[in-house]
Amino acid sequence: MRKITVLVLLATFAAAIAVDAQTHIYRVSNVQMGFENSESGLWTQDDQSTAYTHIIMSDSESGGTSLSFFSSSMDYNHKYLMTPIRDDGAGQYVYEVVRVSPHGPMWQQVIITNQGGGATEFVLKNASDKWNGKIFMVYSTRETKSREGLDDFFNTAIGYYDPFIVDVDDYDDDDPCDGSLCVIDGLQYSISGRNVAVVGYSTTATDIVIPSEVIIHGKGYPVTTIGDQSFRDFNGLRSVVLPNTITSIESNAFRHCINLETITIPSSVEKIGLGPFSECRSLASIMVEKGNKYFVSVDGILYNTEKTKIVHYPANKAGKTFVIPSTVETIEYGSFSNVRNLVSVTIPNSVKSIEWWAFPGCGSLRSVEIPSSVSNIGQGAFSYCRQLEAVYIPQTVTQIGDRAFLTCPKLTIYSEAASEPEGWLRPYDPETVKVVWNSNRNDFRRVQKKMK
Repeated sequence: MRKITVLVLLATFAAAIAVDAQTHIYRVSNVQMGFENSESGLWTQDDQSTAYTHIIMSDSESGGTSLSFFSSSMDYNHKYLMTPIRDDGAGQYVYEVVRVSPHGPMWQQVIITNQGGGATEFVLKNASDKWNGKIFMVYSTRETKSREGLDDFFNTAIGYYDPFIVDVDDYDDDDPCDGSLCVIDGLQYSISGRNVAVVGYSTTATDIVIPSEVIIHGKGYPVTTIGDQSFRDFNGLRSVVLPNTITSIESNAFRHCINLETITIPSSVEKIGLGPFSECRSLASIMVEKGNKYFVSVDGILYNTEKTKIVHYPANKAGKTFVIPSTVETIEYGSFSNVRNLVSVTIPNSVKSIEWWAFPGCGSLRSVEIPSSVSNIGQGAFSYCRQLEAVYIPQTVTQIGDRAFLTCPKLTIYSEAASEPEGWLRPYDPETVKVVWNSNRNDFRRVQKKMK
């Protein structure tokens, strides 16, 4: 049974205005992220969303069409240039996406269907199932507005006017950039001062070599940063080579690159954000070049140089057991995300904090003993560990975040505390998770022994 993640935007005619005969503005009334079951067609809503407020579709003088997405914060603005490839004569139009502005999801085809009664459906397709989408909109043409009228509309309805997503004909096919955002050889870059950051991709290549420098308007810019979520959900990516100009790999940079198998951190890298390789379920090892002053790899596991933090344990690393080194004080966000083979992990007394979403989706993990040195277990720390049967929690743990043990249907928690502490913020579902209060370690270890 295959699941497809679908972005659904419900848009209504709250202010659908014909700027001219070829331009329409739609106001978004609801945005949802969910999972669509391809067999039953049923939806399971997730708690994620985007910040789109308006959608604009406009024909260009060159014969193409733009589809623009607008957010009040400007953080999510992006635009697609499309060319028509099919008209079935019955109100359905198929467009091929020929250009995507930086940061835009990699939709490759747009199908627009007139459903009658003023309703229109947009279906957005991608080679990856992850970001297929549907947009439902209802609109009607009320009046024609001049460009000055459009400016007034945006300033009144939204608070400012963004010509970037409206003026489709301002695109210069020979210029790779829109302002500070550029697309070169299938990679999206953002200019910041004298440097550039990789902020997205439009390539479908499976093996990528990121250049140490890109030439923009005749000037060379060193590539110094892999930006936040820049390669997220790039399902086709199998390998990537990072240049020695990279100093920072930001949070979630390679998140959910499900076919990425190995990566080497250059000696130049000084900073790695949270969860850079979360949900990379094929990743078997992370290497670090010699000479790096900030990070080290031991047996394919990424640590900071002092080994006080586990940055990432590869999801597809071989081995059923793992003993965390006694130097480690913090288990970072996403560091054990979706690890496939671990059945048990030993946490030493040096560990003080298990951060939010530290062990989510560890599909084989069966038991965990929390040491008395730990005082905090973060939100979602062991969520979706569906085989997890037993966890020991000492009374030193006074804070447990929301959903720490979400969707752990086999779990029994053995707690040293006599009753639930005030700092436990809905960490488990009482209908599926059993809690044994006033437990001790010996009781728990006897349970562990029986499990073996």
